[in-house]
Amino acid sequence: MYYFIYESGKLSDKQAKLLDIITLKFSDLGINYDKVMVSPLRTADILAHDAILEGKYKALIAVGSDKTASQVINAIVKLKYANDRIKNWPLFGMVPLENSRVANALGLPYDEKICGILTRRKIETFDLGRADGNYFLTSFDLDILERKKSLWDKVVSTVKSLSSLKLAKINLDVDKTFTVQTKLSNLSVVNSLSNYDFEGKNQIKLSEINPKDEVLDLIMFTGNKEKTKETDLSFFRGKKIKFFCKEKLIMRCDDQPIKKVPEKFEIVPKAIEVIVGKRKRF
Repeated sequence: MYYFIYESGKLSDKQAKLLDIITLKFSDLGINYDKVMVSPLRTADILAHDAILEGKYKALIAVGSDKTASQVINAIVKLKYANDRIKNWPLFGMVPLENSRVANALGLPYDEKICGILTRRKIETFDLGRADGNYFLTSFDLDILERKKSLWDKVVSTVKSLSSLKLAKINLDVDKTFTVQTKLSNLSVVNSLSNYDFEGKNQIKLSEINPKDEVLDLIMFTGNKEKTKETDLSFFRGKKIKFFCKEKLIMRCDDQPIKKVPEKFEIVPKAIEVIVGKRKRF
């Protein structure tokens, strides 16, 4: 039995039509499901938590954006590691209604093809990243700049001018084997990619990122204040990374805003079973 957790808000005609198609398809196939709408008092994580305790759902499906997806993922995993009495854990799936990093990482489409993917249920087990108490399927991004562009925008494009970049001094301890002290403008701690297109010398290193390899990938971007040039990227890999920075940072976990600067990142192997599509990049 499926449990659809709908994000609140007004739907476009296209989004409403997609949800009608999914409902009709499930009814035609005789697949049982329940659906519920998120509210201010009943957030997606609360709804997912209660559904898991009921014990009758094979899959929890986040319908909407990365916000709902992230809350459902965190509810599943946090309860999993807090309650060892539950034996049958639900799968995580998603119906993306807007551009979504989580959906892209899972290889999910944005049209009615999602019906076939949900009903066929191709299942894979993913690692998750953890930043203190927050779990993430894609990445945790830290940005020193007061702007909306993330590190991924810089990975796939050329920076025309770096003369005005403000850099932050950071300290990293990777697996207690080596330390990194440097100045940078962005840091991404990556568990899985989101179907970005790669160019040039960065293509090989980025294509190695895999949410099943039990390691986190660190991608650092450093701008040269004296010269205008292309993006400068550095790559590290590790299982446990301690992080320290005094600068004010803009932080996003699975593209959702985070206020508290994490002290530690770590990989959580084989943390969650997910429904995947054909478009995944690993």
